[in-house]
Amino acid sequence: MNNEQIITYINQFHFLRPLMLWFFVPLVIFLVQYIYNKRKTESWKGLIRKELRKIVILNQKNRKANLPAILMFFLLFLMIIGVAGPTFKQKKLPSILNKSVVWIALDLSQSMLTKDISPNRLERAKLKVRDLFAEKLNTKVGLLVFAGTPHVIFPPSLDKKVMVPYMTTVKPRIMPVKGTNYELMLNYIDTLTQKEVAPATLIIITDEVTEAQAQLIEKYRNTSKGFVQVWVASSFNGGFVPSPYNSRRELKYEGKSILSKADRSLLKRLDQQERIKVIPLTLDNSDVDALADHIKKHMVIKTDADKKEDDWRDDGIYFIYPIIIFGLFWFRKGWMVNWGLVLLIFLSSCGVESKHPDWWYTKDYQAQQKIDNGNYAEAAQLYTSYANKAYAFYKSGDIEAAAAVYEMDSTATSQYNLGLMFVELGNYEMAQSAFRVALKRDPSLTQAKESLVKVKIELEKKNGKTEASQDNDKDTSQAVKALTEKERKLSDNDYNKKKAKQADAEKQKLVDPKKRKYKEQDWPEENKKKKDRMNQVSAASMVMEKTNADPSEFLRKKFILQRKKYYPQVKNPKKAW
Repeated sequence: MNNEQIITYINQFHFLRPLMLWFFVPLVIFLVQYIYNKRKTESWKGLIRKELRKIVILNQKNRKANLPAILMFFLLFLMIIGVAGPTFKQKKLPSILNKSVVWIALDLSQSMLTKDISPNRLERAKLKVRDLFAEKLNTKVGLLVFAGTPHVIFPPSLDKKVMVPYMTTVKPRIMPVKGTNYELMLNYIDTLTQKEVAPATLIIITDEVTEAQAQLIEKYRNTSKGFVQVWVASSFNGGFVPSPYNSRRELKYEGKSILSKADRSLLKRLDQQERIKVIPLTLDNSDVDALADHIKKHMVIKTDADKKEDDWRDDGIYFIYPIIIFGLFWFRKGWMVNWGLVLLIFLSSCGVESKHPDWWYTKDYQAQQKIDNGNYAEAAQLYTSYANKAYAFYKSGDIEAAAAVYEMDSTATSQYNLGLMFVELGNYEMAQSAFRVALKRDPSLTQAKESLVKVKIELEKKNGKTEASQDNDKDTSQAVKALTEKERKLSDNDYNKKKAKQADAEKQKLVDPKKRKYKEQDWPEENKKKKDRMNQVSAASMVMEKTNADPSEFLRKKFILQRKKYYPQVKNPKKAW
């Protein structure tokens, strides 16, 4: 290491967390207090004549007695420096951070379903996009789809795996406006890339380009600083566009089938333009490799002005080694005894009665300590469980509060205790209801059975009845009538929900069969037994089973809302393919 490097390290030295250096203030105060106490405790030595001190005082030059204190202050000093994060130089980044952005614009017009290439143009394009995602491009990639209107599926991101589930399910039917509107798409891309530091690369995956669309691409190239690549997903001879209503039939316009075929001469002319590249989709990865080479040539790496504080190397970790080494001396004989008193003084403020008991104990532990001391009202405020909170209210004498808390707990034991609270309050009707609920929750709860019999006797005495037993049917009807108002409401809600689900099921039967693809697709003939089994499960399970997990449906609804908000004036064109 030469002098220039030393000077560079000195100039670059700083702390990543300088606020931690404020811990030196209490450390200095502690050191001054220690020195003051040390001198005060040794002040009696001045009363002895200097000639006699050597005889009276043994080992007066024993400096080892102060060694634990010196070592403790030194360790605290190292800990504060280490936590503050001293640094001398910046990190060596494992990879270059490329600021260039790649936008993929996937054409979702009807002509992309043409089967001149297997399985069709759109599926081949999706496979190529997946190959592109699998390539380590070291740049952010965004995904956009367009037809009559453009829509972003995912903004530029280094994590390309999250885009795959959405990208693989996109279809022309999710687009709110049909056709192929290059003007809106290119203007949208231009808006998205205006704030980018590096020139963006736009990859248009389509099947054909018209003269008007080629002119729009050239205009975008002239007005922006980015690059354009047109990936052509069609064969040389082209193919007939399938109908959106029946893929086995051809789409017709003015009585003629529509032939979708790329203009090779036009694409060749585009390929000769500066910053425009036309690449036909290939079976191998040559097109993806060409994109990777393009990104490497035009990448813009992170500049020095963009480096953040996190890019500096934290050298505070190296202070842990001397701390561990010197910390081992604390286990020498006598050191733990002498300086363990400091730890005891610190921990003496950790009791339940301290200013911050939550730092050391849970709420339930604090409440239990209050119970042991007889402070039931305070314990009730601290307990987190219903059963313990209600018990604390009961012990404090607040029976009504205890009953209210027990009522919030649906367990058999809490309902039994709720009945006891109602007995204390003299409300035998509510007590009878609570005991019945407890028995319903746990039929083996003998205490609830005995209490229910006693409550019945009290009610008979109160109402002037002499017969101690009643018919089973009558007993059952009384049990239902004796349910609390809360449980009756719950029962009514369950009944109303059941009726609402049945009404929804009847409405769904009247929905257009094209929108009810669930019953058409999810129950093939060989799975009739599975259908029969599913018909026997609960309504809640059926609702979960019928939930549409296809991301394309989510995207379709999202694009409809975006079209209404941003493109209300855009209509379906006559040539909607």
